[in-house]
Amino acid sequence: MPVDRFNLLEKFEPQPKELQFVNIVPDPKFNLTNLTTDWQDRFWALMDETASNVYKTVGNRSIVVMYSGGIDSTAVLVSLMKNPNYKEMLSSGRFKLAMSTSSILENPNFFYSHILGTIPFFPADYITLMNDPDILLVTGDCGDNVIGSTDTPMVNDLNASKSLLWPYFDSIDKSGKTSKFAQEICKFAPFEIDSINQVYWWIGQCFTYQGEMCRPYEWSQTTDLTNLATQNKVYRFFMDDVFNTFSFEHMSTDPCYTNYNDVRKFARTYIVDYTKDSSYLNKIKSFSIRYLLRFTFKTAIYEDLTYSTHIEKINS
Repeated sequence: MPVDRFNLLEKFEPQPKELQFVNIVPDPKFNLTNLTTDWQDRFWALMDETASNVYKTVGNRSIVVMYSGGIDSTAVLVSLMKNPNYKEMLSSGRFKLAMSTSSILENPNFFYSHILGTIPFFPADYITLMNDPDILLVTGDCGDNVIGSTDTPMVNDLNASKSLLWPYFDSIDKSGKTSKFAQEICKFAPFEIDSINQVYWWIGQCFTYQGEMCRPYEWSQTTDLTNLATQNKVYRFFMDDVFNTFSFEHMSTDPCYTNYNDVRKFARTYIVDYTKDSSYLNKIKSFSIRYLLRFTFKTAIYEDLTYSTHIEKINS
């Protein structure tokens, strides 16, 4: 379930005891003064810095990138390929991809020009990946939430006033609870929330991250949950501390983005700078990750790292 990362709900509506979850997402560290405007250059630099952090974390294990062919996983893969450690890891057989057929179809140009015949790959299987102690699994989890959110509605201008959202929410939820929830949550942001883009970003920051962190553990039979709150088993690339900082500082400026494709511009240009394939700037998101075979083995994970189980096929 969504976890109230900043304990905001209790500030305007007391929560039932059974909904008082423990937050394991690190607090963001940021400084909103004297900000510069070189956001794209900074984003690119953070991609390279985080790739170096991945190589420092892997130790003697192998890196396996969860590759969907989408923007986030492609940007992550490109950053790791650019790193000086890549060739050595690849030549020693310790750099691989976990993917599906739909991962090829999502971005065929990149697959045939940069993966096939170069990088070993195999069908993505969380059960195998999470139970192998010799694997550091690298994902692009929560890349959608670094700048704005790709879950925003199809509006003409994400930079429009947040006040336009309240009647939209009321048209969906006649009770008015969704609108009230969003308006109250915005009051507790670390800076003034003005635009639609900022509203969706802030809601994502408050409630999305912990669910993303837990999914590889939910979808596997692993009994070792000691690294659930760390980057030591699943390296969630865009949950690195440096991206947390970037996200809060950049969004505090209320950056101007027109639609949900615009919010991925920095990742797209990063990929194009490496591949020289400018067509990627107009790539349409096709959600290939949804075609993975996944099973839910854990429906509740508790503070002492025990869990309850219920096996259910999610997708095939």
